[in-house]
Amino acid sequence: MPVGWVRPDPNGKSVCVTYLGGTGEYEVLVQKESAKKTSPRTAWSKLSGKANDIGVGADGSAWVVSTKKARGGFQIYKLANNKWQDMKGSGLRIAVGPKGNAWTVTKDQSIFRHDGKVWKKISGKATDIGVGADGSVWVVSTKKARGGYQIYKRVNNKWQNMKGSGLRITVGPKGNAWIATKDHSIYRHNGKVWKKFSGKANDIGVGADGTIWVVSTKKARGGFAIYQLLNRKWHFRNGSSLNIAIGPKGKAWVTTKDHSIFRSR
Repeated sequence: MPVGWVRPDPNGKSVCVTYLGGTGEYEVLVQKESAKKTSPRTAWSKLSGKANDIGVGADGSAWVVSTKKARGGFQIYKLANNKWQDMKGSGLRIAVGPKGNAWTVTKDQSIFRHDGKVWKKISGKATDIGVGADGSVWVVSTKKARGGYQIYKRVNNKWQNMKGSGLRITVGPKGNAWIATKDHSIYRHNGKVWKKFSGKANDIGVGADGTIWVVSTKKARGGFAIYQLLNRKWHFRNGSSLNIAIGPKGKAWVTTKDHSIFRSR
């Protein structure tokens, strides 16, 4: 689980985790010792299945790269009626477009898009991919650069070099990308240039409502601690993971180092 233990933190707070028996949910309360007041509750719901990566579209559609080996990496599934449906494709990284169709990057760096019926191959090569709520598609390419690999955006069915580099990418609701570089720095493209943001991250996710979460570099039980950007400051969200995607209402979906899948409530 991404939240599961009791320990004091460096700021004099204690973290109490309660398993809500039979529901697959965990409730986390953070309490300051001096005031004895609790912060708003944060809960995570555990979903069935195992995954290596996860993507959520602006319409709420959730897709995962599972742990079942296949030709392009691992089999891909979509959540339908609370069950994982085999989508007859495979990959390593995944993102979901505004209408619920997934884009994936395979182990040979090929790019595919699901059109609602079948997978269609897209030109180019990539190591990661992100799709915004407006349909903008960005990739981390295979061309080595200072921050990892060069970043490209799809414009008029061609890949346009965006003069930046990173390892992980996500796209905001207005089509601007956020990246985490190989030294874990965070950058956002403002439509013209890249702007550096405070903090460090291994992965990053932006929802259709503009909510921003990161998987940080602070080791934790499920991988690394999770933070949310609020008023331009990073706030610890009582969870940990390796990969993150954000739903349309700002809720996080994560996969942990044991491949478990959780969704914030």
